Amino acid sequence: MTRVRIEQEAPLPEACDRTDLVVLLDSVLEEHGAGGRVTLVLADDATLRRLNGQFKGEFEPTDVLSFDLADPVHPDCDDLGEIYISVDRAALQAHEGSRRLSDEIAWLAIHGILHLLGYRHDSPGSTASMRSREREYIARFQAGIHLKGV
Repeated sequence: MTRVRIEQEAPLPEACDRTDLVVLLDSVLEEHGAGGRVTLVLADDATLRRLNGQFKGEFEPTDVLSFDLADPVHPDCDDLGEIYISVDRAALQAHEGSRRLSDEIAWLAIHGILHLLGYRHDSPGSTASMRSREREYIARFQAGIHLKGV
């Protein structure tokens, strides 16, 4: 069952295989036993700047934002969360790091989904744990290994 839906508000300057990205994120959810749906929105800097200001009080663009939509008041809601990625910021970071844009977007999507799964980077230990999982998943993505059953 596909639980990840991609909405594209910003054009991608290079080919990004949406199917591989959905399979990757679905597999991360499955590996963690997470229920619910996730919407991944590929947007631009202006959108992320607006959302960052509205929800975090920081009026500057950012690369990724996650919104946990799990609602104890409405437990029948099947939405786990939304992840917004700035394609503009991802393209800049990919260029600066000599990476493919598709890899940068996958990394940011993994980062966002890990936040929805409870991972944080607010202490050295939690940061190390989150970074380790990100590296593990991006290596599998780059190798074309489907995570299901791994």
